[in-house]
Amino acid sequence: MREIKFRAWDKKFKKMIIPDAVWKSGDISYDTRFYSKDDIILIQCTGLKDKNGEEIYEGDIVERYGVLYQVKFGQFVDVKGYCQCGFYLYDFEEDIILGNLGYSFIEDNPLKVIGNIFENPELLKGEER
Repeated sequence: MREIKFRAWDKKFKKMIIPDAVWKSGDISYDTRFYSKDDIILIQCTGLKDKNGEEIYEGDIVERYGVLYQVKFGQFVDVKGYCQCGFYLYDFEEDIILGNLGYSFIEDNPLKVIGNIFENPELLKGEER
């Protein structure tokens, strides 16, 4: 079974943190400070790594063959019309879902994490590569 990991975006100080503890309520602690779920955005790790060994998290922006995708989690309809739930790649420029993000997909497709939607929002607009 894979380890379930989280990171959190601190809304007030605009920085990414790695929680020391996560409660069922969505609250966290970090460096002796308590954060309410209203103060942060909790982000789950996919359990997968990119071609450079970097862990891939929900909200990451990844590059695949020169195209940028956002890693999302939720319910989606795949290319065959089947309803699925899980991590998937979203092409925000074309407004389409590439598909389910799983181990077999990563093995066949060299993804590279280039940022995330919180620290690099300009990537979502295609302003930087």
